[in-house]
Amino acid sequence: MKRLSIHLICCVVAAVLSGATAHAQTERLRLPATINGTPVNFLFDTGFPGMITLFDTSAKRLGLTSNIEANATDPCVFGFMQQTETLSIPVTPLPSYLNFTYDGLLGWHALSGTVLKIEPATNTFVFLPHGEVHAGDRFAIDPESPFLTLQAEHAKQVGSRIVLDTGNDRGGVVLTHNEWAAWRKEHQKLPSTLSGYFMPGVGTIAKEEVWVKEFSLGKTTLVDLPIAEANDTEERIMNAAGAKLILGMVALKNSILVLDGPNGVAFLAAAPTQIHAINYNRLGAVFLAQDGDHDELIATVVQKSPAYRSGIRAGDVLVAINELDVTKWRTQPDILPLDRFWRMPAGTKYTLTLKRKQKVTTSSVVLQDLFDLE
Repeated sequence: MKRLSIHLICCVVAAVLSGATAHAQTERLRLPATINGTPVNFLFDTGFPGMITLFDTSAKRLGLTSNIEANATDPCVFGFMQQTETLSIPVTPLPSYLNFTYDGLLGWHALSGTVLKIEPATNTFVFLPHGEVHAGDRFAIDPESPFLTLQAEHAKQVGSRIVLDTGNDRGGVVLTHNEWAAWRKEHQKLPSTLSGYFMPGVGTIAKEEVWVKEFSLGKTTLVDLPIAEANDTEERIMNAAGAKLILGMVALKNSILVLDGPNGVAFLAAAPTQIHAINYNRLGAVFLAQDGDHDELIATVVQKSPAYRSGIRAGDVLVAINELDVTKWRTQPDILPLDRFWRMPAGTKYTLTLKRKQKVTTSSVVLQDLFDLE
């Protein structure tokens, strides 16, 4: 299978987009491209180990035939920043009910020949000329790691190697199993909530997270962010990178990040304007399908949470939120994501219809602030 030329992408982006701005939505960084002349958008995902992949839903929409054995498209014309190349693009399957607004992923090594400035707070990035001087904590970029892995000079808390994941738009600090156990033991009195999401290749995940006011990373202090334990895939990513933590986009929302690929260095500095908006699950429960073959949205609940105090228990099946019938989530994609309900301000009230052992009940819940972040 022909692979996309790293040299082509790096050189063309540096030449054409120096000083141009690319916009994203919901803390996502997008790169525009074309496939056989049709516009597509790729998510710049530094936690993705490959160079490029296309989601199967987009491949079908674009009418691309595929090589099943190679899990890739047949040769197509890929256009990127005024240049084209004929290649086969690896394909990643996604459930059809997930209404993603981007078509695939571009990993760090696709852009490692550029100088890139990322401003997570404004969901923007710019390509900079080579040779500029940058401020902030200095990190070395490991050129051998399949992920964007930074070697910190002054990481005081959990080690000196960090995986940066721009594709994780809800992530703060993710710790290895061992580091999480040690950190949670030290902070066992802090309350927690849950984050529920879908991860390609893994499925649905319910993850405990604790929001903290500050987390020190060298000279830089990250503020108002969640700390969570790695899932098994994230654990493997950190093991492969020799790292003990992953930073997602929420962790960086008050930072400016410069990635200087040609010189193999990165700089992390505080943004001039700090954002203190906190957006987390104030219910303390998530409702997720067990797998792709099941329709029931099954509860996972944190003890002492608003959900737990209202009588919701693990294993309860969600039927409706107020008058919204959520059992139709497969055929009505606008029902998802459900966490938009749980992330509303404290004091928001819902009547949840639930099923427990075939008995249908209702529960009145009131969202509450769970963390002292003032």
